[in-house]
Amino acid sequence: MLTVVPTPLGNLRDITLRALDALRAADVIACEDTRRTRALLSAHDIPAPELVACDERREPHVAERLIARALSGDEVALVSDSGMPLIADPVAFRLAAHHLHWTGLAEAGDCGCERAATGDAGFEPVLRI
Repeated sequence: MLTVVPTPLGNLRDITLRALDALRAADVIACEDTRRTRALLSAHDIPAPELVACDERREPHVAERLIARALSGDEVALVSDSGMPLIADPVAFRLAAHHLHWTGLAEAGDCGCERAATGDAGFEPVLRI
């Protein structure tokens, strides 16, 4: 399962309980910067699972591996340095779009994340794909 998890914009304590639950349940966390994600996990006493840097430079190399892990049953959490992935992160947008397309949850022309990125679809505090 791929879970898109929003992170605090400033104060590390400004995070939902559902987001913390998703981070605790993750087998792997895809993040922009492992140092920032590790600091967030540490602030909430969450043992760090495998952290995979997934910035624009690394994304082409890790996206398929992360999607394969999600499809095989691993809990993959996707976080940005701050805010909601998919809204401002082209890397997250591509990762979720590929996942939705490959799992057959949406057609290639209307993957759902396009609507989400443009504000046409509502977001839960944690988006499970």
